[in-house]
Amino acid sequence: MQIDELAYSFKKAIAAVAGRRHRLIVVSHPVGIQQHDLDNMGCAIINLNLLLSAKLKDMAETLRDRAATKCIEDILRQYTTEKILLFSRFEILFLPELQIDPMRLFEAISKEQTIILLWPGTYDGGVLSYAEPWHREYREYASLDAVII
Repeated sequence: MQIDELAYSFKKAIAAVAGRRHRLIVVSHPVGIQQHDLDNMGCAIINLNLLLSAKLKDMAETLRDRAATKCIEDILRQYTTEKILLFSRFEILFLPELQIDPMRLFEAISKEQTIILLWPGTYDGGVLSYAEPWHREYREYASLDAVII
């Protein structure tokens, strides 16, 4: 995807979610999008894998599920003035031991701020999925209040 096409798609999707309850945009095939393409989009780019793992790494594994949501809230407090949050890496949220439903989390956040997700899985037949059905991290989402580009 070229930078002009990417910027146009983002602007169009942002306008489409403006009046919705959930201002959630999912980029279903982000292959080829580079960091330098995103830097000039006017979004706060968040690598949740990096930020959350740094907060959880020194915790006992038995405490991580209870602490994960609070850690995410702490991370997001840094971005309360940002109009649009773009999550470029968030695969950590699919770990079963954290007991987080990633899309429900993003839907909740998108009530307050516009969220763009660079989806790390597939989109086929109106269904977003992450991992393979036999994998322990597998998730499938068929009905979302989101714009998918």
